[in-house]
Amino acid sequence: MVPVPQASADVVEITLYGRDLPTPGWSLTPGGETDPGPTIQVNLGDEIRLRLIAEDGLPHVFYIDYNGNGLPTLGSEPISLEFTTETTLNFTADQAGFFTYWCAVHQPDMSGGWITNGPPVLTVTSPTPAVSWTGGTEHDIIFTLEDEDILPNTKVWVNFTYAGGTQGDAIAGPIAGTATVVVPWGVPLLDAADVIVNITAIDLSGTRSTANSALFEIDSTPPVVEARSPGPNAQDVPRNTRVEVGWSEGMNEVSTGDPASFGLRNTVDGTWVRGDVVWDGDSRTLRFTPAVPLASDTTFEVHVNASATDDSEPGNAAPGPVSWTFRTSGVSDEDSPSITGILVSPRVARPGEFVSIGATITDSSGVASAWIVVAGPDVILNITLGQFGDQWFLNRSWEAVGTYEFVIGAQDVVGNVNTASGSFSIEESLAATFGLLVLLGTPLTVGAGILVYLWIRRRQIGKEDEASE
Repeated sequence: MVPVPQASADVVEITLYGRDLPTPGWSLTPGGETDPGPTIQVNLGDEIRLRLIAEDGLPHVFYIDYNGNGLPTLGSEPISLEFTTETTLNFTADQAGFFTYWCAVHQPDMSGGWITNGPPVLTVTSPTPAVSWTGGTEHDIIFTLEDEDILPNTKVWVNFTYAGGTQGDAIAGPIAGTATVVVPWGVPLLDAADVIVNITAIDLSGTRSTANSALFEIDSTPPVVEARSPGPNAQDVPRNTRVEVGWSEGMNEVSTGDPASFGLRNTVDGTWVRGDVVWDGDSRTLRFTPAVPLASDTTFEVHVNASATDDSEPGNAAPGPVSWTFRTSGVSDEDSPSITGILVSPRVARPGEFVSIGATITDSSGVASAWIVVAGPDVILNITLGQFGDQWFLNRSWEAVGTYEFVIGAQDVVGNVNTASGSFSIEESLAATFGLLVLLGTPLTVGAGILVYLWIRRRQIGKEDEASE
């Protein structure tokens, strides 16, 4: 990190001479009075010890006109006692800006300038919140700077941190301040989602301020294909299948879905299949739907080229082209997934208690995704279901008392959709319960590498059961 000088408030002692006769004014030395008098500059937060000396024997009252109304305001402006010889005014410089000081007795004569130098004002405009910058590329850090001091006299340091602030390094500094500062940065090769750029500015008077950018990401890892549907060398694929490509991270939808980056080719005649590309919400799954059903009993080849890039700026390119083939059957799949065996345990639960919802979902072409939409007294949620084989499940606690309606939805690889519904309720007071509730889909390890999923219903004990125990 670039070391940044430290600064603190000071005790500032000033002697100011004043007179109205023979010529009015103020001076930092005896007999040198002018009107206006010298401009005095201090820093915000300084403790001021102002010694005031009258050189003409006349009564004077010194004050700093913070509000600009030309009148001393008790309680909010520094005001001295009336003095004909000497007095001391002690105060904290707690208002930043340019002001005029006066003798309240001899206005409009006997004035001068007073500057309380506040900290520089920094505003970071780049990086913007949640932006993702590609590691190894150059980006501009941009911020604005305001200060009572002359800006080139203000020095600026730029650093960055990540990993919860435990790691970081210097970017630049010290550099001379300007109204808008642009710092080119060669973004380092690292992966972090909590990067922060920190700006520190210190002006000539030693007043300092800092500003942090919003959290942003540095992404240096190229994306890779993690899922393919239909899978490599798949056989008897329905003619109305969709092609899906699942990526390891969010992708640039324009570059990755462009025909130059993705395509489906008929290997028999070499023609490219026309169709539409859509993306899921996090830009990780590309779905290609052919404009017409694919030819029967034909091998098709999926192409994903290296021009595909992730969603960082300007983007990490895929490490190389990816391709695979599958072969169609002679029919289309018009059947929706089957949703059976819906189980809710318990159907009546206490606030904060887990409710397990599960179902068996199957499809001849394969289940691409399954989800549940739950509508309750204070919430509507759309949640992706967990999976173990043909069993799909949700384990979750619910707080609000009332009835919850849910709809389970499933989609096969072709795009056919089916739904099924159910309900459960949350009540404040229930009868005593017997047995343990094992959450649906909770795996227990029994021996090396063996997973057993337990489905246990909880039954309520009636009053007679309680009496007999």
